[in-house]
Amino acid sequence: MPSIRGRRGFFAVMLAVTLGGIASASGPVQIAPSSDPKDISGTWFGVGNQDPANARFVPVEGGEPPFNAAGRAILDHRNALNAAGHPERQPADECMPHGLPAALRLPTPFEIIQTPGQTTILTEASRTVRTVVMDKPHPAQVERRFMGNSVGHWEGDTLVVDTTAMRANWLDISGAPASNTRHVIERYRKIDGNKKLEVLITIDDPVYYTRSWTARREYLWYPAERVREYICEEGARLEPGVERLRYRDE
Repeated sequence: MPSIRGRRGFFAVMLAVTLGGIASASGPVQIAPSSDPKDISGTWFGVGNQDPANARFVPVEGGEPPFNAAGRAILDHRNALNAAGHPERQPADECMPHGLPAALRLPTPFEIIQTPGQTTILTEASRTVRTVVMDKPHPAQVERRFMGNSVGHWEGDTLVVDTTAMRANWLDISGAPASNTRHVIERYRKIDGNKKLEVLITIDDPVYYTRSWTARREYLWYPAERVREYICEEGARLEPGVERLRYRDE
């Protein structure tokens, strides 16, 4: 993903490519979504995720995230670097996974695949694959990873995904920080006649925030859309002053 200085262009390109693919379908999608509340399989596309003005996760009650002094200092520092034209690079700029909850904010579709004992979430950006092990606890010991370790279970019509053991990262593209001690719980539930997926994202990160807080996102069901090839390294070659490698189809 490009550095924050280029996010407007990135969002514009991804919006044109993704919506262009959706619009190219022959007429409106007529496939009815499953009426089973526990069937959330298929391709989903974030509502408003293409708008860079909507880049930050915010609490459901409104206002800004409850930063403590350390979290506020990091955000202010990153904003100052950005204003000076020397933005701090985030792991995604080096083609690393976006981490959580940042992966839920991307302007690209993701696909949910449900199989016995496992829910798999395939995100187009960075080609990230999340494996959610169902109805089992976290392992006693697990190495930290960009996407962490995820376990899930159903509470009525809601899939609850609990993720720990994540590496430090950016919480979202706005520059809000996320420590390696954070704990993220996602609650997935179909709404609006099963045509939308609501996700409540609870973030517990005492290193940078004064309390646990919850953000909310909605996703549209797009059965005609497909998760496409995404080559982060190719986008990185478009950085100013870097000559793009010319490939040949063979």
